[in-house]
Amino acid sequence: MDDQRLSLYAELINKLLKCPSGEQNTILNAHPELLDEGLVAAMQHYSETLRQQGTTDAAGFLENLGQQISEFIRQGDSPQEPPSAERQQAYVDLIQLLLACQVGEEQRILEAHSELLDQGLLRMCEQVAMGLVEQHNQQAAAWLRSFAAQLANGVPAAKASHSIEQEAFLMQLLQTVADSNGDPASVLSLLSANLSLLNTDLAALLSNWFPGAIEQADEGQRQALAAVLDNLGSLLQEYQLGSSRSNLLIAIEAYTNALRVYTEAELSQAWAITNVNLGIAYSKLAPFSENPKQQIENAIEAYTNALRVRTEAELPQAWAATNFNLGNAYLELAPFSENPKQQIEKGIEAYTNALRVRTEAELPQAWA
Repeated sequence: MDDQRLSLYAELINKLLKCPSGEQNTILNAHPELLDEGLVAAMQHYSETLRQQGTTDAAGFLENLGQQISEFIRQGDSPQEPPSAERQQAYVDLIQLLLACQVGEEQRILEAHSELLDQGLLRMCEQVAMGLVEQHNQQAAAWLRSFAAQLANGVPAAKASHSIEQEAFLMQLLQTVADSNGDPASVLSLLSANLSLLNTDLAALLSNWFPGAIEQADEGQRQALAAVLDNLGSLLQEYQLGSSRSNLLIAIEAYTNALRVYTEAELSQAWAITNVNLGIAYSKLAPFSENPKQQIENAIEAYTNALRVRTEAELPQAWAATNFNLGNAYLELAPFSENPKQQIEKGIEAYTNALRVRTEAELPQAWA
């Protein structure tokens, strides 16, 4: 990709970040020649940079907009003109219902307003989310963006089946991980060439495929498949392009399925390592989830499982590292807990355990 095109992408992204809420479609329609996967990749790169700088709201905006553009590209379409004022108000009313409803009522509300489930609703979700951020209501904005990302897999414009293409990609991805023994260069190159297929549908496809695959395999093949999934999960956790949320959900699905093979009774060390990786993935997912508390609790459960194998007596360094992760998770849980003091105390206990091994004399950097 030449420098001139990268410069055009950067200019367009800056316009989108600076424009008033609701003008994004007008700007995109004025630059149809730039609406391609290169723009999506540039948006993801910008979003990761913004997130590292602590500008999470702008990062979330770019990630969501990039997903919508990628969906338009897959359909051979381009962003459409805004719907009528009446329909836009209907979108806003529906979104307000969703924000105000009790947990679990979302599906009933969506079914009662099925005529509004289209790409226009998704765009309005982003506009409302930006307004919530301006009102300093980041929690509601994060929930709405996450909900819209899930909804995107079910609205009419996204119903075209890509299952055959996605299944072929999954098989190619797993084969590449296996052949390269998890070499990042080979795998990440393949991921970057297929960003539009790297979404939550892939996580569901993996979950549906793996049980049948291990049923037909002998024990050696089962363990090899589990190792491939473990490597895939670790690569996806660190992957910088695409949707961070989707990457983490696929990684979690990979680890969870690997644990169908790695059991505590028969493959205890692999089971413990995969549980630690799973815990890290859940912790990373929490900021992208409408229910961060649940993800952090999942992480704590995974770390606690690993500590059944990673004992102080037999694996002191691994035990200390896992306790450190556990301490972090308890501190992350505290703001969401009815008893934050208790979570902080548990975090302190885990850190104190880690310091029994990470001593100033032997491991000064880790101790510090």
